[in-house]
Amino acid sequence: MNSDHVKKGMQQAPHRSLFNALGYTKEEMDEKVQGIIDFADIGDFINQPVMVYSSGMFARLAFAVASNVDPEILIVDEALAVGDTRFQMKCISKMKKLKEKGTTILFVSHATEQVKRFCNKAIWLKDGKIEAEGESSEIVDLYEDFMKYGIRDNVADVRLKDKEENISKDNAKKEEVI
Repeated sequence: MNSDHVKKGMQQAPHRSLFNALGYTKEEMDEKVQGIIDFADIGDFINQPVMVYSSGMFARLAFAVASNVDPEILIVDEALAVGDTRFQMKCISKMKKLKEKGTTILFVSHATEQVKRFCNKAIWLKDGKIEAEGESSEIVDLYEDFMKYGIRDNVADVRLKDKEENISKDNAKKEEVI
């Protein structure tokens, strides 16, 4: 068994080496740790081995650590899928604050309403390739249409046609530069 799985949440949260690498003093680390514990809001489980955590508790702790170290870039990959509604709203609020401070956020999700509400731009990936990119509400609508019909019978959709033409033009420009 990996020794990280028997460490207690309290031991996982602070990761002194991470904070040292980010240039935090011991006092700043101690301040951040309390913020992480408060944000994760997993109660006494913070003193239990992480191997007894549910996926939701582990995601709470991971998001709390990642979002409370003042990141320049925050990658959120389906992390909100395991949390309860209150925690999801708390995470979205935290991400909005980070976004306002200039943090770049890469939000990966199948939760289309969250993508619409939170993101300015979106990229729809299909089979590892860009299917469409643009304003989040337009891309979500295209994605949902595709998911409803199961086949790409929305090719006549002007939004998709315009996006495809723009992607083709952008790819042609990139090829000219190379």
